Amino acid sequence: MLDPLGLVAKGTTWYLFAGTSYGFRTYRLSRMLEAAVLAEASARPANFDLAAAWTVSTRHLRQEHPQYEVTLHVDVHAAEWIKTWQIAREVSASDGG
Repeated sequence: MLDPLGLVAKGTTWYLFAGTSYGFRTYRLSRMLEAAVLAEASARPANFDLAAAWTVSTRHLRQEHPQYEVTLHVDVHAAEWIKTWQIAREVSASDGG
C-alpha cells in the first residue's frame, strides 16, 4: 500500500511520487497495470513539497547508481534515435570506416 503524493512529468514520462512504509518511492505510470481506491484516506506529510522531494529523489538516484561508459557501433539512423534517449550524454556517428 502507498500514499500518493503527486504526479511528476519528466519529458514525456509520468511518475507517481508516493510515500510507503519504506519511505518515498517513485513509480513509472506506464508500468502500472491497475490501481484501487481504498476506504482509508491517504497520509500526506505536513509541509510536503513535491518539487523539493522530486529534486532530492533524482539527485539521490544519480549519486547512488553507477554510470557506465558504452561504445555502440550503429548506423546513422540508429544514432539519431539514440540521441533522443534521456540517458545518452554524447552520441556521434561515423561512416563505419
